[in-house]
Amino acid sequence: MQITRLPDFDYVYAMMKHWYKLVLAFSPVFFSNCKQQPVKGCEKFKTGSFLYRGDSDKQLYKIERNDSIQTETYIKTGDYGRLKINWTGPCEYELTFISQHIIATDSIKTPDQKVVVKTKIVRVLNDSCFTITNIAGDNNQMSGVLYIDKQ
Repeated sequence: MQITRLPDFDYVYAMMKHWYKLVLAFSPVFFSNCKQQPVKGCEKFKTGSFLYRGDSDKQLYKIERNDSIQTETYIKTGDYGRLKINWTGPCEYELTFISQHIIATDSIKTPDQKVVVKTKIVRVLNDSCFTITNIAGDNNQMSGVLYIDKQ
């Protein structure tokens, strides 16, 4: 039976000290790369014509937006709503109900004008962005994609 010699304690301790120094030296680089980087390119979604598709209902909406008003039109029916838009950050905005025009009014109630819808752009690609939206004070989040309308 062969007995294997264990490494010398001083040798193991010296190696651990070197690894510890190495880990400490690269920790700031590692943690700075893990920090969430700010989203860039949101300015191209502040005004213009867009198409929006929510992940939950998959319906398509046309959005016309200027610096203070957003009009959302449900393409399938032509129903639309007007909302005040307030940019609270480079990639975040709030929407407040102004008015609506709904053809089938028997099944849809008028939105509460005091409700604030908060939206955050979480990722920007060439001609689209991914959004997370929730009603202020509500933990339920909706996600969707906003596309620049090229027509």
